[in-house]
Amino acid sequence: MGNPPPTPPVVTLVNPSGSDICDPVGTMRTFTASCDQPAIMKIYLGVSLLFETSSTVQQISYAFQSAPVGSHVVRVVAENANGSGENYWNWNVLSTPPVVTRVDPGEQEITDLINTMRRFEASVDQNALMKVYIDDFLVCESEYFVRNISCTFNNTILGNFVVKITADNTNGSGETTWNWHIRSADSPVVTLIKPVSEDITDQIGSPRTFIASANQPAYLEFAFNGLPVCKKRVIWENYPCSFKFASRSAGDHKVEVTAVNANGRDKKHWNWHLTNPTSCIENDLQCKGYDLYKCINGQWTVYESNSPQCGWSDPLTLRKIQHYVDLFCHPTSPKAAAVSVSTDPFHSVSIETYDFKSYTYSGTVKYKADRIYRNIEVEPFVYQLYLFAGDPYCSSVPITAENIGVNISNVKPSVNNLVNNSGYNVEAKPIRDIVKPVSEIQKITGIHPDTQGYILKISVLVNWYELMVAFPDAEFSVEFDLQYTITMRHSEPQVNTFVRHWAYSGNDNPLIQLMMMLAGFCNTLETIPATANWGSADVVSVGLSGAQNAGGLLREPSQYQDIYGINWPYGYGDVQ
Repeated sequence: MGNPPPTPPVVTLVNPSGSDICDPVGTMRTFTASCDQPAIMKIYLGVSLLFETSSTVQQISYAFQSAPVGSHVVRVVAENANGSGENYWNWNVLSTPPVVTRVDPGEQEITDLINTMRRFEASVDQNALMKVYIDDFLVCESEYFVRNISCTFNNTILGNFVVKITADNTNGSGETTWNWHIRSADSPVVTLIKPVSEDITDQIGSPRTFIASANQPAYLEFAFNGLPVCKKRVIWENYPCSFKFASRSAGDHKVEVTAVNANGRDKKHWNWHLTNPTSCIENDLQCKGYDLYKCINGQWTVYESNSPQCGWSDPLTLRKIQHYVDLFCHPTSPKAAAVSVSTDPFHSVSIETYDFKSYTYSGTVKYKADRIYRNIEVEPFVYQLYLFAGDPYCSSVPITAENIGVNISNVKPSVNNLVNNSGYNVEAKPIRDIVKPVSEIQKITGIHPDTQGYILKISVLVNWYELMVAFPDAEFSVEFDLQYTITMRHSEPQVNTFVRHWAYSGNDNPLIQLMMMLAGFCNTLETIPATANWGSADVVSVGLSGAQNAGGLLREPSQYQDIYGINWPYGYGDVQ
């Protein structure tokens, strides 16, 4: 038997190991292949020879510095006395824009102290011209096509900046950014003073005082299950601030304390576990939720529903201010030109909120008007509500006014088409444009002067002509109920609210109409006690007088009425 025939060389793809590869144009790519026996090895791009070894080898490599766009076949051929063998890659090179990646720092949000040195570095997946910007100002750029760039900043100044690195080539452009926050000092740090432990357990009905401090002047905000309940301004470092929580519902709750100032914020929390009382001694009384329970035959039984003795309030409990309205508009000299707008025990007006984000203002007011002269055919009555919610130190803008409803009922005398709802309009306004003086707004209303709210203007037409036709000999007198509702919604809780009610008749000559309009632009605030709160909202009736009264053209006592619901007075105090 003779010797077996020689085996031709076998080529194996080493890097990349797969035969199908894809790269963006301009990318550097190295191809490496091996052979199972010494041979002369060659690399081709299509039919073009790129590289050939000068002697027999068992491995070959070739690097493309910039991948050419298109679909290519990269072949490796091995030849020796035993024959030849080959293998190949299918190389698809796409014209894709460069992709820029953050290298140092890797995260996008960066915070440093003033005068800190900071280096920014980024890489790109293909050769490109790279540039570094800070707030769109060019500060550094490469002179030629590169795959990496870095820039170091010294003597940083206070502020917030955007650092951007771009990469440009014939395929397009790419970029990456950092948000760079430079503070004058470290963020405040919250210390939990009392309770010391972060996990505490109490029975329902056990009040608990929580005390915390910050290591620098800041606002300390207490929150229960994410809802703000107290906000205090601390002007000394490590000054202890406290808030006492009443009984809450059974379960696991979180009491959070956040310190906030220009340097940043810090948050700590307690895990508060509240349990129902387990013992049941005969005739004992216990508070559970809104109800007072009594132990009868070893079982807790409701003794008094919604007992005021409980003192329990859930964070999602409805907060409500019910108040009265007693307005008297007397715009012209004849006494019978007046109109009164009021509430009584059967016609309430209220402000409601569950979370201090959405405020619903609603109610029913009773109109009454008498007219001596019968030469009036149609008279417009206007009811205006000025609605604001906010806090003393930060301006806010509501998201929307929604769920608006207006209705007329109980018209007396009962005459078709006597009283008609002619519609309403809602206008957004900052509180500084509505009430004066601006310097007193924070102190009196507990709301920042730049806070925006809404004016709800309701127009009602009284058709006196229909009354005259139906009852020729009757007095010109009309009564009706006006129901309204409007919800003002914010994205964040707003702890204070301010409402102004104003009603007037539109049956005046152009001069008087102008004076009434001017009065609306200069309605002043009335000083109130700084302890106003949701439990006992202050209601102030104010007469239009002086410059507002247009030199006496508007007869007294034309009025508007202010409602203050204050949880956080200006300068001090807890949110009630």
